[in-house]
Amino acid sequence: MENKVCLITGASRGIGVGIAECMSRAGWKRLALVARNGENLEKVAAACKELGAKEVLTLAKDLSDLEACVQAVQETAKHFGSMLFMFGCSGYSLVQLELNCRIGCPGQQCRQV
Repeated sequence: MENKVCLITGASRGIGVGIAECMSRAGWKRLALVARNGENLEKVAAACKELGAKEVLTLAKDLSDLEACVQAVQETAKHFGSMLFMFGCSGYSLVQLELNCRIGCPGQQCRQV
């Protein structure tokens, strides 16, 4: 998992923190953590590094705004050069569904609920 990148939304508390820590323990070295609370994100990033992550990008964004979602993905890809995996834990599933459509979901498949 040395070069693989995982973006985790809602990463400043709850399930998002648990996933970030789990991914770090599992050998994911490059993480992008996104949530509104930048201060908590920095604490989670430090914990992830202690658990094995080498590079952690933190992005304080309000993901109830679709453009902020798009920016989070774009900034992650620009910073790391790619993005392999995403965990959506922010609670804004409809926004994340729309984001999937904007960044390359084939056809209208992702709009089917």
